[in-house]
Amino acid sequence: MLVTSISLFLSVSSTPAQEKTRFSILDDQSLMEAREAYRRQDAAILPAVNRLRHDADAALAQLPVSVTLKTQLPSSGDRHDYMSLARYYWLDTTKPEDLPYGSRDGEVNPEIYTIPDASNCGRMIVAVHTLALAYAVLGADQIEPDGSQPLEHRRTTAAHYVLFNLQAFFKLAAVAEHAGIDLWNYQTADHRSIRHALDWTLPYIHGERDWTWKLVKKFEWSEYAPLLKQAASVYKDSSYEAAAVALNSGKILSDRSEILFYRR
Repeated sequence: MLVTSISLFLSVSSTPAQEKTRFSILDDQSLMEAREAYRRQDAAILPAVNRLRHDADAALAQLPVSVTLKTQLPSSGDRHDYMSLARYYWLDTTKPEDLPYGSRDGEVNPEIYTIPDASNCGRMIVAVHTLALAYAVLGADQIEPDGSQPLEHRRTTAAHYVLFNLQAFFKLAAVAEHAGIDLWNYQTADHRSIRHALDWTLPYIHGERDWTWKLVKKFEWSEYAPLLKQAASVYKDSSYEAAAVALNSGKILSDRSEILFYRR
């Protein structure tokens, strides 16, 4: 549902000349100009984009919501059905069993808040809009043709944010896969891709290159092990598995990634 909803806001098609974004609801020209302004690091747009990035990070961390989270049963008897109450209708205490509900226009019945379907639906819509907008402004810039992520290199804990961004891309690709969309192997005309972004990190993970960007606190490269384990499973490439094991002092991983991305 998330990927389908995002597609209502935008769709992306590649041409040899450029990456063009077409929007179904949002204004194409305004967002294209906003993206270019951000690429130029225009001071007038940076505060809004930084807040958008913060909101998008929060949306990615948001736990999935479902109609099955409610404790009440709809009249169908199936918790999988969406359920909500009329905002201005109250139990009628003058009637047997207080039913049917009666209208009190303009008076909100607090009982509506005991059923979370409406609020959860609203949260999902906000998250979809935020992530779609963030992708429109930031998504195409994150990963350069060589696989680097220069916008993350500007952070004070750059190595962490390169990993954090990769984790987000991996989650997005995993969700898209279930919707029949292959982001794992998607590549732009100038060779930007999730896999290139991961491969760019390998010399630093292996200690073959020194990390020259800012780190205000120590970063443990072993944090990449679960992501490498997942990459080994997705791309059917044992070199990622070997890298994950090497980061774990030559031992097979004992965390959940060994279960989630098991392959032999």
